[in-house]
Amino acid sequence: MSASCCVCSQPKATTLCRECSGHACKSCTEFVDVNRFSFFAPPANKEHAGSYCLTCYQAKVAPVAEQYDSLMAQAEDVSVYFIEQSKETRLIKRTEKKLRITDCADRDETIMRLAFRAVEGGFNTLVDTDLVYEKHREGSFKIAHWSGTAMPAKLEDRSRPRESKLKSPSR
Repeated sequence: MSASCCVCSQPKATTLCRECSGHACKSCTEFVDVNRFSFFAPPANKEHAGSYCLTCYQAKVAPVAEQYDSLMAQAEDVSVYFIEQSKETRLIKRTEKKLRITDCADRDETIMRLAFRAVEGGFNTLVDTDLVYEKHREGSFKIAHWSGTAMPAKLEDRSRPRESKLKSPSR
């Protein structure tokens, strides 16, 4: 005997809600991928993965998804100054701790992850950004693992130069 859907009362409910443990049919289920919130810090990035009924999704996951998308949009607008550009950034105060990101697939992802962490902390600029990569051999393939450090800073809008937007890595 199969359970009925907790949302639409259809008799064939095949999935189980992660939050309320209610049965839901496939059309009333929202599936959240493990990589949906991958830019959040490690404990929180896999916290919402799984299947949800529509009610629990709207109550628990939708607000987090809105916040995540907003932070991603702000991270694309972060100004990035590399360590070689110290002449342009010499008057910027460096009072915060350096951000450190490791094990990224490519250069753009490393910059976006640094920018995302800066936006989470309330900053809009990265200075003294330093990116490095190490080549590793896995079988017959050479793979580059990128890592980077940057100093977050908060600059007023009038002092920020207009730059091109960062492009987010493909998912």
